[in-house]
Amino acid sequence: MKNITFLSFFLILLFACEKDKICVDPSLIQNVDTCVEIYAPVCGCNGITYVNYCYADRSGVLTYSDGACEN
Repeated sequence: MKNITFLSFFLILLFACEKDKICVDPSLIQNVDTCVEIYAPVCGCNGITYVNYCYADRSGVLTYSDGACEN
């Protein structure tokens, strides 16, 4: 019974970690020097506020919403 409980806990933890990995794709990270300096904040799925969508995209963030993240 302990093995089943441990296995269940491990699987839940594993899926929670996998969800976080989907938020940012390191292979998409690029230099932000080409982004326009317009303040139009977006909130990344990782809870970080980016100056605009370009900064989020070039930081590898896969999904974001308009507006700054709430603290």
